[in-house]
Order: sequence, then structure tokens, then C-alpha cells
Amino acid sequence: RTVTIRASVEDVEFTLMLTIGLVIAVIFVFLRRLWATVIPSVAVPLSILGTFALMSFAAFSLDNLSLMALTVATGFVVDDAIVMIENIVRYIEKGREPKDAAETGAKEIGFTVLSLTVSLVAVFLPLLLMPGVTGRLFKEFAIVLSIAVGISMIVSLTLTPMMCAYLLRRENVPHEDVETGAKGGGRRDWWDRLVAAYARSLDWVFGHQRLTMLVLTATVALTVLLFVSMPKGLLPEQDTGMITGVVQADETIAFEAMLERTRRVAEALRADPAVTGVAAFVGAGSINPTLNQGQLSIVLKPRSQRDGLAELLPRLQRTVERIPGVALFLKPVQDIALDNRVAPTEYQYALTEVNEEELGRFAERMTAALQKRPELTDVDNNLAANGLQLNLTINRDQASRLGVPIQTIDDTLYSAFGQRQISTIFTQLNQYRVVLEVDPKFRTSADLLNRLSVRGSGSGVLTGSNATSFGQATSSNSATPSGIGSQGNTGIAIGAGGTIPMASLVEAKVINAPLVISHQNQLPAVTISFNVANGYSLSDAVEAISEVEGTIDMPAQIRGSFIGKAAEFSSSMLDEVLLILASLVVIYIVLGVLYESYIHPITIISTLPPAGVGALLALTLCGFSLSIDGIVGIILLIGIVKKNAIMMIDFAIDARREGMGAHDAIRRAALLRFRPILMTTFAAMFGALPLALGTGIGSELRQPLGVSIVGGLLLSQLITLYTTPVLYLHMERLSDWLAGQRGRRGLVVDRGLA
Repeated sequence: RTVTIRASVEDVEFTLMLTIGLVIAVIFVFLRRLWATVIPSVAVPLSILGTFALMSFAAFSLDNLSLMALTVATGFVVDDAIVMIENIVRYIEKGREPKDAAETGAKEIGFTVLSLTVSLVAVFLPLLLMPGVTGRLFKEFAIVLSIAVGISMIVSLTLTPMMCAYLLRRENVPHEDVETGAKGGGRRDWWDRLVAAYARSLDWVFGHQRLTMLVLTATVALTVLLFVSMPKGLLPEQDTGMITGVVQADETIAFEAMLERTRRVAEALRADPAVTGVAAFVGAGSINPTLNQGQLSIVLKPRSQRDGLAELLPRLQRTVERIPGVALFLKPVQDIALDNRVAPTEYQYALTEVNEEELGRFAERMTAALQKRPELTDVDNNLAANGLQLNLTINRDQASRLGVPIQTIDDTLYSAFGQRQISTIFTQLNQYRVVLEVDPKFRTSADLLNRLSVRGSGSGVLTGSNATSFGQATSSNSATPSGIGSQGNTGIAIGAGGTIPMASLVEAKVINAPLVISHQNQLPAVTISFNVANGYSLSDAVEAISEVEGTIDMPAQIRGSFIGKAAEFSSSMLDEVLLILASLVVIYIVLGVLYESYIHPITIISTLPPAGVGALLALTLCGFSLSIDGIVGIILLIGIVKKNAIMMIDFAIDARREGMGAHDAIRRAALLRFRPILMTTFAAMFGALPLALGTGIGSELRQPLGVSIVGGLLLSQLITLYTTPVLYLHMERLSDWLAGQRGRRGLVVDRGLA
């Protein structure tokens, strides 16, 4: 895991550097000046360095989540600087001196930058309150993003205007004034033509406002429809280069036979060209609940030298099918482990009941029914009820007649099978425990109890000891070897006279017994393990299990519940909806406070449905289910796309205060803010693009986040450039109507008082 973890972190570091380069390239394409590109680019390293400092103060580490947050933040931290420098450059292009342009532009855009940052940080607040294990995971993600964005705001309001004043030069660049429509001298470049095309299309939209509002309403409905119908999961499955496996055999298998079969499975897996090495473990312990199971750890070759997991896992399982008497369960190792349960598959479902027999019968029925569902694969349960157990009943009357104390029988059996530690050998470098037990070659013998014997009272030669005899040797010796300290008073007397066979003192009976008895919430439980079949999502599997529950008539006293990752998914489905709603409510409250208005926040929030449609469509087209990563990406989109509306609304409000009509004000704001809107959108988009491309070890964890951001930005950019101005006009009419209604009520009250 050390190698794969380091490789994963190094890949995220490369992604971070690539993102910084792409964002700087976006700035240069739009501003076309060296120093105008350098100034906002300074915000990136300063914000990241400041974030590192505060992360160290908060005792955060550099891991996949924190580095992923910094990668996403790269597209955010330049937004404030872009908005600031674009406004200053606009005044310089009008002929202002750099210092005057910096002062005027900073004063004009300062509140906008504050609104952008505060509302963006507000989006992250619900992530901090996200419940469950995933909430604790993404808490660090949200804090790192908030710190980076906060530092970038400080840099944009202080350092950026100062650098503009001293580094930028006055340049008379011919361009078309979007405010007056006057054309400058010389030829028009691509940007002027693009702005002119946007102005013409915007005027057409103003003439078809009903159609525009219909499109906006359709995006709201489509967002809800896609969210409800889209397959859902918890976290995407990663290819970290390691696989864990469970080899399972019959419950009556002996340890030596299980060891041999596990060895054959390991050799078969090592022969696969995609496998570098296999480590195996057999025996009951902390990672292996029963003796009929063996644990495997499989190390794979680099991703470029082998197939993906979708092709590799079935191939490895087919390889083991040729070995009789074993079943193999495989699951890839994940960077984020949400529970520490030892299970052969990724997901588990537990049944609990007081009556163990009834529980076992129903568990077998349900397991058989689930094995027939196409949504599930590798379905099995831990009901190991057919193990072999040897019950020994002491014949107390016989023991009493022969003068054999019960304690002697108990000590003899424990010495033979209990692995009694009788001494410790100490050396200069280490110490070694000496364990007393029957030779393993005799344990499977049918006449074991006939070979094992004890002494009756008065028949032995070992005074003061309870001696045990095994075998047919001719002498007995209880002396302690030199250098070994004796523990206890039980020894082995080989071939001593007067010994009594253990078979004459006990009655042996072989019965079936469970290898393990599991409990859940202090009740007997059976755990059904399963994986999700290719082509299906975890939500499909959960729905299939719910359907099976209803079809096989689960008894009222039996309770079924998901555990582990499946339980986390079930609880997170409702949390995801509440998380998005909480983000919207927080955004509305924050914007309402900033603008002192109930109307303008609605206009700004209207940019979110197109982003949601774009994100969900992108995830669907790329074959992803809606996981926690995708939800976080949608929440980040809430913070990104509202910036477009904020920049428009701020300038429109200022124009209205100057006496301009609502139509002219929002048209002017849309054209003036067209360049910074595109710049911030493309910066965020290219910042998330390396995540969406998904290269490197463990990149599957980051891909849904990048895909949702890129897809949401693409569609929202095309739609909100037109829907926001139109909705602003409708909200202004609504505001005027409400003001008129309040005025009439006030007039009626005044007349009544008169």
C-alpha cells in the first residue's frame, strides 16, 4: 500500500501543477497581455502557500482529499483576481492611467468580489455538517477549499490592484465599446466579433422572453427527473493495484487440507500475467474468522501493463474454478475504507433474530433468492452451521471407580489439544515459548482416544502429579530438560504401567456445529455478502434486495438491515438531497443579507438548474453513477455558476441607481461582464479538466468530481448567459408590482386615518 499511496499522491500533485498551467493559459488567451496574465497568476501560489500554512496549523495532512481540494481550488482562487484585473484593464483600455484605473476598478468591483467569496464559502458550510463517515471525510475537503478561497479574496482586494497600478501600462487598443456600441479604428479582433455576436443573440432572447423562461423551467424539471432516475452509488470503485481475496472451502475441511488448497489458489493466481505477487494467510485470527477460509493479498502490475478490473477480476476467478472444493471472492483495495469489517465482498446485509434455527433457515432462503438476481454477484452468507465438532461426555461413575479425578481428565485433554505453554526458553536475543500438544499426525486418527490415557489413583509412579500417557512406549520420564523452567504439574508419561485409556472414561460423539456465531446489536445474526454486478449500480442492488424481502415473506420477528458501506449508502441517499437543499437555503440567506433583497437572490440561484442538468448528463454519458463525489461536484457548481449572475446583477443594480431602465441596465451588465464571466468559467473548467480525464493510480475517486464540474459548467454557461438577464427583468417587474401594492395599501391607510 505504501507504493500505491505514494503513487496516488504524486499523481494528484502532477494534476495540481497541470491545472495551474491550464488556468494561467486561460488568463493569457483572454487578456492577451503578459503582465495582466502574471498578476492574477500570482494569486494561485500565494493562496496555495497560505492554505498550506493554515493546514499545518489545523494539523491536516497532505492526502488524496486535501490535494484534490487544492486542485479544484486552483480554478477558484484566480476568479477574484480575474474579476478584479479584468475590470481594471477595461478602464485602461478606455484610456485611463493605470493608477487611476486600479483605484476606480477596485472600488467598483470590491463588493462583487466580497459577494463572490462569501457566497462561495457559504456553499461549503453544509459539507462541514454532512453526517456519517463520508461527512468526516469531506470535512477536510471543505475546510481546505474555504481557506484557499478566503486567502484569494484577500490577495485580490489588496495585492492585485497594487500590482495593476505599477505593472500595467496604458495601451490604446482599438476595440468596440460594448457600452456605447462605437467601433474603434482598425480591424476588429476575434473578441470584438464574439461580443458583437453575443449582443445580437441577447437582443433576440429579449424578444422571446416566454420561450427563455420555458427553457429555464424545463431545466428545473429535467434536473429533478435526472436526479431521481439516475443510478446512485456511494464511492466509485478504484483501481489501486491491489486486490484482497477470500478462499472458502467446505466447513468440515481440516487445517492441513485448507492450507494446501489455498496454496494451489495462490499459485494459480501468480501465473496470471497481470499479477506481481500473492500473499496468503490461513487460520482463524483477527482477519480470518474461521478455519475454512483463507485470506489473499494480490499485488498487480502497473495499470499500463494489464487489463482493467472489469476484465481482470472475472478472469482471475475463472482461473481458480479449475481447483475443486474452493470458491474465490475478490474485491479491489480502496483508498477510502468506510468500515473495517472482514468480509469476502464489498457490501453486506445482516439478518437478526433471537431464534438461531429460524434465522438460519430464512437466511438460506434469502441467499438462494438473491443469487438469482442479475443485479447481484458473489452472493454468500456466513452461516457456517455444518462444521464438525467432537463432543466428549465424561462417565463420572467409571472415572470414580477407576480412581481418576475429573480434573485429571480435563488437564489431560487440555495438554493434548489446548496448546498449553509449559515453559519459555530465553536466549541472548530472543525468547521462545514451549507449547505442549499431541503430535499433529495423531490428531486425525480414529483411535485417538484409545491412544490417549491417564493414571488412576495409586497406579502411577509420578507422585504429586496428574500424569498423562500417550502411545505404546515402554518408559516414562517426568524430568524437566535442562534450561527449561517447568510450569504446572501435568506431564506426559509414555508407556507407564497402570494407565487407563481415555476412551473408557469418556463418550465421544461427532455432531454438526457452527464454526462461528455472529451477532449484530447483541442479537444472533447472519451476514449476507454481495457485490454489484457489472452494468448495475449500488442503488439497483439495494432495490433488488428490498424486492426480495417482499417476495419471500420475511417473518415479523426477523429484522434485515444493511451494514458497512451499504448502510452508509442507504443513510446518505436522503442526506444528499438535504445537503443540496441546505446549500440552496444558505446561499439564499447570504445573498439576501448582502443585497438586502428577497428578489435578487432568486435571480442568482436560477443559474443552478442548468448546471445540475449538465452535471447529471455528463455523469450519465461517461458511465458514472451519482456518488458522493458527484454530489460534491454539484455543490461546488452551486458556488461557481452563481458567480456569473452575481457579476451581472451587481452592475445592473449600479446602473439602475444611475437612473437607467431595467432592460438597458441588465443588457449593459451582461455585455460588460461577458469577458470575466467566460474567464472565470473557463478557469474553473480547465481546473477540473485534469480530474475529469482521470489518469494515474486511484484516479477513479476523483473522476466523477471533475466530470460533474466540467459538464455542469459547459451547459450552464450556454444557458445562463441568456436566462439570467431575462429572469432579472421578470424579477424587476415583480418588484415594481409588489412596491405598487404596498403603495396602494399605504394610501388606503392614510385616507382612512384622514
